[in-house]
Amino acid sequence: MSYSRPPVPSAADPEELVPLQSLLPIDAPNRCPTPPQVQLPPEEVVSGYIRTSHVVPAACPRYLPSQSGLRHAMCDDVPSDMEAALGSLAAARRAFEIQKTRAPQRLLSYEQQWNCVDRYVHPRTLASNAARGVTLFLVHSGGFSRQIWEPMLRPLLQRLSESATDIIDEIWSFEAVQHGDSAVINDHAQRDIVDWHDLTRDILNFLSTYLPNEPGAFIDTVLQPVSPCSESKAPRRKVVGIGHSFGGTILARAAIDRPYLFESLVLVEPIIFSAAFQDRGPGPGRGMLEFLFTSTLAKQPAFASEDEARAYFKMYPTSARWDPRILEVVMQHGLIADHEHEQETNGDALESAEGRVRLKTRPFDETVVTYGWRSAHEVWSALPNIEPRLSLHWIMSGKSAAWTGGRAMTRRTVWRRPTNASNVLIPGAGHSILQEKPDELAGEVFAFLFSKYGHLDAIRLHSGIARLQGLLPWVYTMHKL
Repeated sequence: MSYSRPPVPSAADPEELVPLQSLLPIDAPNRCPTPPQVQLPPEEVVSGYIRTSHVVPAACPRYLPSQSGLRHAMCDDVPSDMEAALGSLAAARRAFEIQKTRAPQRLLSYEQQWNCVDRYVHPRTLASNAARGVTLFLVHSGGFSRQIWEPMLRPLLQRLSESATDIIDEIWSFEAVQHGDSAVINDHAQRDIVDWHDLTRDILNFLSTYLPNEPGAFIDTVLQPVSPCSESKAPRRKVVGIGHSFGGTILARAAIDRPYLFESLVLVEPIIFSAAFQDRGPGPGRGMLEFLFTSTLAKQPAFASEDEARAYFKMYPTSARWDPRILEVVMQHGLIADHEHEQETNGDALESAEGRVRLKTRPFDETVVTYGWRSAHEVWSALPNIEPRLSLHWIMSGKSAAWTGGRAMTRRTVWRRPTNASNVLIPGAGHSILQEKPDELAGEVFAFLFSKYGHLDAIRLHSGIARLQGLLPWVYTMHKL
């Protein structure tokens, strides 16, 4: 099931083109700074791939207001007056956009932030240290850690193994600065505003400056700069970017800015639609943003115990529909001990606080991310300008198009760049496709990878045979000796 090509838009169809804002240049690293201490997950084998966790300096400088009064007031509890809280956040966003236009230099922050990334590498790649297949680059949706992809990765890798399709050299799962372990490292640096352009720059910074030149290379926990990738150089890897929700948006924005970093994009329910469908008056967008802001900011930030957190997620409306494997990932990777409540002097109070946990991704910070909506409209406007060489594959909800502007808007979006593009709908899945239907998503990603890159496996096999044939004279000589 997929969206058919829509008719040519008429003058009556709403279309507001939002021009691209230039991205702030990224300072070249003189040396790799030392990150704050953080406990990263231990090495683990995931469907035959070795997962290790790493940290990398985020893009610097960034656009950030110097003060974070709203965050200090709302970070630890659900606001009692939700309407007033959302109004304050909207006002802060408007003030930020005005200052960014009039005096952007006053918003520049040189405080170093960090991104956590996980590498999944097959032992075969460690042995060969050569790029012959593709590198998957994953960007999560709002509110989740980088490990949220694993319930999809496991069946995907299993399918590739069962089909004897050996086309993935490495997988890198990227984490935004205010999510998961990255949020724990950067907690002191978060503000009342998040600029999606900075999140896009973090992706570009990693792919162009810190992604190792070859898959399977030995790497430290703190990644070191490599020779920068540029348009004038041959691509080091075949990178297939896969992004969900806002992760798909910033991934697409990165590809618009530096298309040479990517071979193809798989966009899973990305937040991309015309500004005409934003939350204004009657129409598909009415009430959508308000519901999103409210449901995110109303999320409970801390819990008396892990058991309480588990029970909460099973009952909360947006998480009750999750696949059980997603909940296990959140329980394992999305919570941290809530030491902020261990300052009690009373012994009994301290004992009761020791079991408390909080979300690594604070609901306030997740809500602030949702206010950076302008990039969704920029990307929609620029879709026709994405290089035809770069494949676009859209994986969309078969149940609701509420988060992508409605059915008619979404149909136009997935066909806005018709060359070298395809789309598919997953029946029964809402916007949270990854969380609700990880097996079905794995099937669609597998189908795309196999159809697009299955030939690479044959090339790898022929190359191996050629190397073996080259060894035969040597084997024969040794045998004679």
